[in-house]
Formats: sequence, C-alpha cells, structure tokens
Amino acid sequence: TETATTTETTTTTETTTISETTTTTTDTTTTSETITTTTETTTTTDTTTTTETTTTTETTTTTETKTTTETTTTTDTTTTAETTTSTETTTTTERTTTTETTTTTETTTTTETTTTTTEITTSTETTTSTETTTETTTFSLPSFLDLQPDTIYGVWNTFAGGISTLATESSSGAGTYLIGQSPDKLFDGNLNTKYGSRGNTISGISTVAGLNTGFYMTVAQCQPVLIGFRFGNAYNLSEREPLKLTIEGTNCANLTTCANWTLIYNGSTGLDIQASSLEYGQYQSISNSDIYKSYRFLITAKRNSSNIVSYSEVQLFGYSTQSSSSQNGTSNSTSLLVIQSGSVQSLWNTVAGGASTIATESSSGVGTYVLNQSPDNLFDNKTSTKYMSRGNSSNGTNAYAGLDTGFYVTIAQCQPTLVKFRFATAANTSSSSRDPTEVTVEGTNCDTLVNCATWASIYVGPTGLESIVDRSTYGPFQNISSPQIFTSYRFLVTAKRSRSDTVAYSEVELYGY
Repeated sequence: TETATTTETTTTTETTTISETTTTTTDTTTTSETITTTTETTTTTDTTTTTETTTTTETTTTTETKTTTETTTTTDTTTTAETTTSTETTTTTERTTTTETTTTTETTTTTETTTTTTEITTSTETTTSTETTTETTTFSLPSFLDLQPDTIYGVWNTFAGGISTLATESSSGAGTYLIGQSPDKLFDGNLNTKYGSRGNTISGISTVAGLNTGFYMTVAQCQPVLIGFRFGNAYNLSEREPLKLTIEGTNCANLTTCANWTLIYNGSTGLDIQASSLEYGQYQSISNSDIYKSYRFLITAKRNSSNIVSYSEVQLFGYSTQSSSSQNGTSNSTSLLVIQSGSVQSLWNTVAGGASTIATESSSGVGTYVLNQSPDNLFDNKTSTKYMSRGNSSNGTNAYAGLDTGFYVTIAQCQPTLVKFRFATAANTSSSSRDPTEVTVEGTNCDTLVNCATWASIYVGPTGLESIVDRSTYGPFQNISSPQIFTSYRFLVTAKRSRSDTVAYSEVELYGY
C-alpha cells in the first residue's frame, strides 16, 4: 500500500495590540530578569485557512512504511503580531516481511528577549522515517535418514581419506569418550544427552582436545543419498562445540578397516552462532547425489580451548531408492531381521488393505493397550514381557476384545525380505485365552506408515500358537510362500484362543535376508 497525503495549511493572524502600562516592576537576580507588565489589550484576528489534500493509494504485495513529517513554525511578536503556520505532511506506506526502524528528530529553538520588544523565533523540524520489513522464512526439511542399530562407532585420531581409529569409553585418557556419553546418544532424539570425546588430550584444557574425533554409522534405508544434516549443541554458551567437520561416504562392508572413503562435505557444522539454550543449529546442505550406505563425520575445528568436543544430536537428511520384487528365498538362508529403532507402532480397528489406526497406552478404554505393555516388548528378546491390546473392548471378557489389533514395524537394513516369523506366548498362566491364533501379514514401501494405503498381503493364516499350552514359549515358524522386498510390515490379529479381555503375546521374531 502506497499512500501519499499532502496537507498544506496557511494560517495568517494579524494582531493589533494597544498597550497601556500602569505599573512596571523589574526584579533582577544573578542570571534572570523579570519584567511585570500590566497590559490592556484589544485584539482583532483575521484568519484564513486553506487546506488542500491529495491522496493516492496504490496496493502491491509488498508494503513498506515511511512517514516523513516536516513542521515549520515561525512566530514574530511586536506591538503588532503576525503569525504564519505552515505544515506539510507526506506519508508513504509500504510493507514487507523484516523490521528496520529509523527515527531522526532535529529540533532547533532560538529565543531572543529585550525589555520592551520581545522577538521569539522557534523553528522545529521533525523528520520521522520508519521502514518496517518483517521477513519470515519457512524451510521444509528433507526426509530423515535412519540408522541401522548397533552400527554407530566413535573414532579418534582419524583424518579424511584415512583408516578409522576406534575410540573407547573411559573415565579418562587419550582416545576415549566420556562414560555415558557414547556416539549413539547423537541419534536418540534427545538434546539433553550428548557425545563427548577427548581425542588426543589426556586431561586439561587445550586447543586440540576433541579434534579429529567423530563417528561412523550405516544408514537403514536402501541406497541412501545424504543431502543435508543438523547438529544439536550440548551445553549453553559452550566452548566445546564443534564448528567445522568433514563428511565422507563409503560402501565398504567393514568400516573399521575401510580405506575407501569419499569426501562429500568440508565446512561448517551449523553451530557458528553460540546459543544460550539447547537447540539445533542451522541446517547444512550437502551437494551430493552419490549413493553411500555408510558415512563418517570427523570434527576439524571447535569454538575455543576446552577439554573435549561435545554435541548432543546429529540429524541426517536425504532420500533412498527402494523397489519391490519377488524373491525365491528359503528359511535355510535367512537370519533374524533387525528392527529399526522407534519404528514399532501399536494398532487397533485396522483391517488388511486399509489405513492404520494408532492405539494408545492407557489403564482402560477402547483403542488402547495396557500400561507398560507396548508392542516394543515384542522385540526386546524377553518372553517375560508382553504386548496386550484391548481393541474395541473397554472392559470385561468377550469374543472380540483384541481382534483387529496388532502393530507395524520397519526393518533396519537395505531391501529386507521377510521369509518366516514366529510368535511366543505371554508369561501369565491365566492368559492362555488371550493367545492370538490367526494373523494377516502385509508389506509396504511407504515412507509414512500412518497414512499408507498400499499394503500388500503376503500371509494369511495361523500364528503357530494355536496348539501351544506352555507360557513364555515360542511356537513353530510360519513360512511366507512368496517373499517380497518390503521396508515395513504390518501384523494384524484376526482370531484368538477364546473369550478374553485382551489379546496378549510376548515376542515376535522376523527372519529373512
């Protein structure tokens, strides 16, 4: 919006004053002279006011506001007083997104006084210029890249292009990281945990402590391309923060002895601005289109002298290529598939081919699972824990409690193929009626499983628990006749042993390649 407003005002005042002074008293102190005058005044005022206003409005998407005010007042007083006041105002308004404010004020006042004639000249010029710009930038981060569990290792005394030297956990010493501050803390999603590495320094503060340290890890997605990252700081106003690093990629099978690292980034960590609270630094983009399944991060500079280099989180961003195809896998060539950390999600009121409905943890109610008995317990290698889901039942025993419940899960390796699985019964001797006996298994390559509508059925049949009486016991393997490559799988319970208040089971093992 651009608005120009011009106002010209001319005021002419003619004053004729006939003064008769009856008493004049003058009292003088060190720096002041006071004149008391009794005046009888006759005043005639002739006022002419002319106002001319021109307004022009023009609107665009960008608005900038500028206000300029210029005021001139001249007053000349003698026996005859004549006053002219001229005010000219121009206002232009324009607005965008960033805010800058500049205000300039100039005031000049000159006063001259004599005994009989007083001439007062006051000149005030005020210029106010305001420019307001507010800039809001919304940046959508790329997709996260996840890590394969147990592939993160701390390194020290390691340089770009060279072989990695593994660091160890210890309370002191060169080549160690602090106890409870291992590199896997960088990928736990918690800014309150941290990775602290000493590097070549045994103890004390120095300029080299923590340099040439870092970590390597393997990405869970298939054929991953790393295109960006973010670091999280570990302390408020810390001198230990890493400022520069190198990033390399490789497809080596053995990362400890790997000598084939390709440099893809050499620059800032994004923590250049020292923060007063725990937060993520600036997103750093990587100009990369090459596929590497593993990456190595090495710290080359830090903020200041310190005893370690420390940071709380590292987020990886990128994309992957994943295809689905039939495989002729057999149980003879399979191994236990590794579950991607944090990917297990409880479901209820969900049927094969449909969208997933997320269940929640609660002490009671429809669409909930029992407190501390989440589906994560299915993959903790303990038959003493269990997953118990109520489904459409709020309380009591019935024929439908726990049906159409289950879970979905993502496999933490490239192009996983599920070949067979087995269930284990729950521990409680009174819970045999809760055993799931029939299940459907589906696969997908959706990036977001909550909204995924492309689930392919790969198994419909028994869980293997239908004839198992003992508690905390695995049933036989159930084979998938036509295995396919899928990144994620969904298990839905369709039948149970008998009437019960929930469906409960302790473990699920997935085997494939």
